[in-house]
Amino acid sequence: MTKPIQHKSFKAMFQAGTYFIGDPCYALREDLYEKWGNENNYDDGDYKYFAVGSTAYGDGTYKDSYSNTEFGVDAGILGVVNMEYAEKNKYDTDFLNKLGKVIAVEKFLIFEYDHSSCTFTYTYDDNGKIEIETGFEEEEEEDSEEDY
Repeated sequence: MTKPIQHKSFKAMFQAGTYFIGDPCYALREDLYEKWGNENNYDDGDYKYFAVGSTAYGDGTYKDSYSNTEFGVDAGILGVVNMEYAEKNKYDTDFLNKLGKVIAVEKFLIFEYDHSSCTFTYTYDDNGKIEIETGFEEEEEEDSEEDY
């Protein structure tokens, strides 16, 4: 019997370094991705070398509320990956920047995941901020008929 994925809100802190913001499936080394799945059931959380949470609607494209930068999702997750644990020679920085965003952090990176709203917040150094709200669903206008 398959164990359901544990969804939870959490906060993770990272030191100075280079990080990929986006779907970890694009950057994280394959052996570490498989280890996360096998040992941790693909649960949301902080795994020290990366942190991950589930999007509200799975795969797709989500935007940063501040810059409108698009983040592609192919595994139904978003997170942060320390580039020291990235798959070497898989994708270069330019390509990763098309899928998400690679940032050099001089002081700190705080990643917060709010499961109730499926919001991902990244705060780094003194004024860097990325916020991706995956639970937001644009309202569709409904055609209404008026009674005469």
